[in-house]
Amino acid sequence: MKYTSGPWKVSDDNDYVYPAVTDGQKVFRLDWICQFFYKDESDMKNAEANANLIAAAPDLVEACLPFVTIADSIPASFEDDRPLWSLGDSNVITAGDLRRIRAALQKAGVIE
Repeated sequence: MKYTSGPWKVSDDNDYVYPAVTDGQKVFRLDWICQFFYKDESDMKNAEANANLIAAAPDLVEACLPFVTIADSIPASFEDDRPLWSLGDSNVITAGDLRRIRAALQKAGVIE
């Protein structure tokens, strides 16, 4: 599945997310990716958070793609809680972490 490449931006009023191109100085809106509706001011905060998350999607995909190759090389016999890298006592990357990255990209239709 092909998706609209980034960057994506959130409109000033948080009503929609759109792909944006720039000429180096000015951002141009091309079309919208999605539109948000909210019933009141408190619901608007959730809409804003959702808009920011969706706008970050292309960047998140690009950041996660390198981990797919690593996830694919993990032996099936490795338990999900098996540490693969340790960056100190509390910063451990496990086999399950990489499998979840792969699963999320599959769910998004970015990889098979």
